[in-house]
Amino acid sequence: MTGGAKGIRADGHNGVMSNFGDLMAGPPPTHLPHDPASDALASGTSPVDAVRQFPASPIAWAALASEAAIVLFDGNPMHPGIRRLFDLAETEKVTHFGISAKYIDASLKRRNRPADSHDLAALRVVLSTGSPLSPEGFAHVYADWKADVQLASICGGTDILGCFIGGCPVLPVHQGEIQAPMLGLDTATLNDQGESVEGLAGELVCRNAHPSMPVRFLNDPGNARYRASYFEAYPNIWRQGDFTIRTGHGGFVVLGRSDATLNPGGVRIGTAEMYRQLDKIEEVSDAVVVGQNSDND
Repeated sequence: MTGGAKGIRADGHNGVMSNFGDLMAGPPPTHLPHDPASDALASGTSPVDAVRQFPASPIAWAALASEAAIVLFDGNPMHPGIRRLFDLAETEKVTHFGISAKYIDASLKRRNRPADSHDLAALRVVLSTGSPLSPEGFAHVYADWKADVQLASICGGTDILGCFIGGCPVLPVHQGEIQAPMLGLDTATLNDQGESVEGLAGELVCRNAHPSMPVRFLNDPGNARYRASYFEAYPNIWRQGDFTIRTGHGGFVVLGRSDATLNPGGVRIGTAEMYRQLDKIEEVSDAVVVGQNSDND
């Protein structure tokens, strides 16, 4: 969510359901291939975050709308061990497995290899969200979990009850990249001048109206807070608040939240870039990157 907490009023319920259809229900090239007669979608989180770790999960609702079965796990996904969720995936024959990027990183650090210990024949899609997934995390899923899955790293927000960028089953997966914009969304990376850039870091934006965007905030006369939250940086263009790079493949690399971007000496650094380096150090179990002003920098 961009900025502080707000009371969002989204009058377009039809638009929300249309967005769910984009995620789950339509024919190719929709973004998550599935068969409502046999699919089981799992989440390593609490009931309200069904299917994947994403607050008020839109994919959970999309799964219900498409008649897929939802498998919920409520509790610590690391107890009694890192393989707890894979036990569930094997038993329930899960087809779409949603988890956080941090869980994948934890699995990598623990040298977890469910490909050797579990029958994951039913698994077709792994969804990752919550934070940017490292290139090493991508490699770990394909080398140690299952080689023939679609790894769909996704990025969106509760604001829109969906994603701006995510997976696509008819496109290749490139290590460290989110595959493509979601259907119908004119998603781009803009520099400070509002120009679309490729291969350079900038703000993730959507340049067209989208079906599930909120239409107003509660107790916001004249829509002042609404416009300041999303349209202040680029007039009439939705700024999501994520720092990204648009790649030559048409995909995106997410560097972290743009409001958490560090700028030492005028060089913008996404916090995710630092976390990726820290995650490589086995002795570091967790870390927090915090900016500190020094000599006016």
